[in-house]
Amino acid sequence: MDRNSGKTMDCFVEFLSTPDARACCNSVNLRQHGLNRISERMVDVTMSSQDELLAVLFPKAKNVKWDNGSPIIVEAEEEWSSGFKNFVSAEELGLMVRHAEQPHRSNFTLRSPQRPYEAMISLLAKYPWSSVENYTVSHRNQIFNAVRQMLHILSINIRKEYTRSSADMTFPSYGSSPTKYGGHGRGPSGNIGYNGLDANGTPMLNEQLLEDLLSAGLNAAGFSEKQRWELYEMCDYARHHFIVSPLLQFWPFEVLNRKTRVEEDVVELYAIWLVNNPEIVQTGNPFGSIDHLLRGIDVEGTTMHDMGVMENKILDALLMGGLENARKGMQLERAMGYLTL
Repeated sequence: MDRNSGKTMDCFVEFLSTPDARACCNSVNLRQHGLNRISERMVDVTMSSQDELLAVLFPKAKNVKWDNGSPIIVEAEEEWSSGFKNFVSAEELGLMVRHAEQPHRSNFTLRSPQRPYEAMISLLAKYPWSSVENYTVSHRNQIFNAVRQMLHILSINIRKEYTRSSADMTFPSYGSSPTKYGGHGRGPSGNIGYNGLDANGTPMLNEQLLEDLLSAGLNAAGFSEKQRWELYEMCDYARHHFIVSPLLQFWPFEVLNRKTRVEEDVVELYAIWLVNNPEIVQTGNPFGSIDHLLRGIDVEGTTMHDMGVMENKILDALLMGGLENARKGMQLERAMGYLTL
């Protein structure tokens, strides 16, 4: 989607393997001339690549060469060029939010109000999160704030649609099986049903779209655990599809995240070791007052890589101190006879 106008550009379809993509491409192109249509539009299908897709998704990323899906920052050849800044600008993020908030500002988003949300899902899925040397914590927070605003806007629109439709039709209660892009019924407007489908069956603003956007946010590798919790908490309609640890709401780090498939009791054990450190003030937070050690860091100019290095050093120091303090406590208990060797 063009972020200025809201117009949909080329459509990319990803396959698990190159042979699968080539087979599909050949199958479509072997059809009789004139059958490859979407509505009244003729469709040409060609092979593409990750690099071409990323160049289209991040058109304003200056001095970036995409190599097999990975960004390579190159020196600016023109003297007047400021060189690489970000993969996506704050202005582009703001335009996506405004398209979601005011779909009538563009004829394209007025006809298909789901486009800004789908564009954000694509951005989150394909953003080069692993290139931590090339974006700052502040820029990560800009993307997060845009996602949070769009989730809020979409939740409000769904709530309005349910309220508007409830007097005219019966629909599944909250907590039942998720409604996919399908169903039946029309709302009072005559062409939008409770499940967000127009008269032609086009997916509009519905719970499935909210679930997809929330899933993209929860799986965005660059977001902190606490940010994931914030996204989860604000989605009443979609969060029952996901299981999220309650420890995320107390997570003290900006970059360091828990590894996937780590048991909850293991994380709780590490939290106990951390709060055993005498430098940590005991609070209602399971991790204590770790976050005060990270205050004052310039997130505007600190890359995700540098922030991760700092947090890792702090974590190592706190764990060593906490383990030492725990050993001293155990030795004291043994000396007092509370533990049997």
